[in-house]
Amino acid sequence: MEHTTATVEPSTVEPATDTNQHNPADALQPGEVVNVELRGAAVGYGATDALVFEAVDDAGERVYIHIPRRIKNLHIARSVPADGVPQPGEVWITQTGTRLFAFQNGTAANRTTCLMDATTGTGRRWHEVHTGDGGPIRRLASVDEIGSWS
Repeated sequence: MEHTTATVEPSTVEPATDTNQHNPADALQPGEVVNVELRGAAVGYGATDALVFEAVDDAGERVYIHIPRRIKNLHIARSVPADGVPQPGEVWITQTGTRLFAFQNGTAANRTTCLMDATTGTGRRWHEVHTGDGGPIRRLASVDEIGSWS
């Protein structure tokens, strides 16, 4: 039997713009095995035995989806840190305590934000750090906060 999975990618939550779009869920058949992907849902707070995700339905209303933690084949993929996408000049930290400095890398036509390890000086794309072994990452200081230190 195949596994049913749910992938959660927190980002900006926006309602569908075309209310006449066909909803694929309308065509599901009882007994059918599916993979469920929920995009644009923010992790919320709730009971300790369930994950709670906040999303927006087609009518623009906020909905809360409760998924029991005990589901064995649940797959969740990190997407965007709770503090937003790292911006150049900010200071971030991994779950293992590594401090990181955000900077822009690449050419003017192909820039990407990276995080430099404050100890080793090595840099990686922010998303690789956030979704890797040290993730999730969280912001320690914004550019404005750092500017106020002087």
